[in-house]
Amino acid sequence: MMSGFAKLNTIQFLAAINENVFKLICAYFLISLLGDHHSSTIMAVIGGLFILPFLLFSSVGGILADKCAKNRVTILTRFLEFVSLIVATVLFTYKVAWSPYIILVIMATLAALFGPSKYGIIPELLPKERLLYGNGIIASYTFFGIIIGTTLASFLLWVTQRDYTITMFFIVAIAFAGFMISLFLPKTPVENASKPIRLFIYLELFDSVKQALTIPGLFTALFAYCYFLFIGAFIQLNIIPYTVQVLHFSDIYGGYFFLISSVGLGIGSQFTSRVSKGSLKLVPLAGVGISLLLGTAAFFHDPWWLIIPWMLLLGFFGGMFLVPPQTFIMTMSPEKDRGRNFASANFFSFVFALLASLALYLLNTTLGLAPNVSFLIIGLLNLGISFLFWRDLLSSR
Repeated sequence: MMSGFAKLNTIQFLAAINENVFKLICAYFLISLLGDHHSSTIMAVIGGLFILPFLLFSSVGGILADKCAKNRVTILTRFLEFVSLIVATVLFTYKVAWSPYIILVIMATLAALFGPSKYGIIPELLPKERLLYGNGIIASYTFFGIIIGTTLASFLLWVTQRDYTITMFFIVAIAFAGFMISLFLPKTPVENASKPIRLFIYLELFDSVKQALTIPGLFTALFAYCYFLFIGAFIQLNIIPYTVQVLHFSDIYGGYFFLISSVGLGIGSQFTSRVSKGSLKLVPLAGVGISLLLGTAAFFHDPWWLIIPWMLLLGFFGGMFLVPPQTFIMTMSPEKDRGRNFASANFFSFVFALLASLALYLLNTTLGLAPNVSFLIIGLLNLGISFLFWRDLLSSR
């Protein structure tokens, strides 16, 4: 019989799969309706719409986690996800062009509301001495769910021969499984029923940044941690336009290519965790590696199989870039403010992800640049940012 924690982990794992499957299914659906030449605009809009609810409603989710029993918040959000995906199935069947945008915003809002309860319920399901273990498991399975979801979208469309109705049945089934498991979560207490609902957390963010500026290296680590999502999000969003417009493959191959970068990220993260010892020295080196690879995308894309080692190395350098600042924040933040600092870092990470969507729209749609040229420009920008990291590390010695 599953423990309460195992049920929670299964629920959030299925949710992570579904959020990422549905996001890509929306992109593929719109590309099939509007044409490959709109792929950059579609990816930019979808990326922005998916991120925006996290910026607007994550703090509301935190308040709900205090005002309500977290198991009830979980049940409600899983039920609404299930219903939303049923509605999406009907709309996709009748090829309603605007439907992906609306349902995607609803899905992202539910994810933002669920997130604080997902993490807040862990201490109520595990003893104190196992909290580190619990957080690690949740984080690992969330990332694993993102990888599976990204790949599953391409696989389902390939198996069903782009039948979006059948594909959505699989996604609805996953949502139904998550909802049913949520019904059996242990009941949890209400922490603060009288807590007022405030929509924004800017004062907390300001305090976190102000504290980071007083601790050597911490602001640099926070910025690097957040900035990484700009690079990662841009690559994820631009890889589908790159696949269809430069490599001249079907858009669904973009999901498989992103899987390769995820494998590289895992390898790079493991390698870096063994050699960095919490130092930020690898960050500018990894940044230069990412810039060189993004630059080569503008000139070398034939033969097509070069994309495989290219994406693998991009992921590897991404792991080198991410792990040191993540470790630095964990070790250098005052213990009483560690959670707040990570919450602030996550908020600003979503801001950078939104900027990635805007950058994609500006470069590929407004300026009409080819996706490989956009990779080159972002690579040059990243090279400058990496130099700033290197200069900051030298000055802090």
